[in-house]
Amino acid sequence: MATIKDVAKEANVSIGTVSNVINGKTNNEELIRRVENAIEKLDFRLNGKAKSLKMKCTYLIGVVVENLENAETGLILEALERRLENEGYSLVIKMAGKNAVLEKKQISQLMKTGVDGMIIPDLPMSDYLAEYKEVTERYGLEFIFLVTPETSDE
Repeated sequence: MATIKDVAKEANVSIGTVSNVINGKTNNEELIRRVENAIEKLDFRLNGKAKSLKMKCTYLIGVVVENLENAETGLILEALERRLENEGYSLVIKMAGKNAVLEKKQISQLMKTGVDGMIIPDLPMSDYLAEYKEVTERYGLEFIFLVTPETSDE
């Protein structure tokens, strides 16, 4: 597997230049062309683990949903994925049913994965909202809650 050093050597540029091209930090068309040609020739792929270690960011956002059967949930996930993808993030989706214990387990697993934040759409969280606040304060992990209004039979 090709490394960034291999790309730099092939393109006859520095490693820093390759990094700048990859991260969109240069407008020099000649350098961009040379680096992109070298990337294609060597079939270079970024190492996500190495990037996340260096940047201290995984570019992963966790989402805990009840299930995937609800059309509204699907629409929310699709919109989230499109928006996050534009910002360079990926979704990691976990399901918890209507089970508060399973929800906590899924959140714990997402934290172990190293997500940068979590989105919790419409789960029964009123009893342990304080726990989310504690996690946010302790680990610097941000939560976003998407709450839709209850429909009334009246």
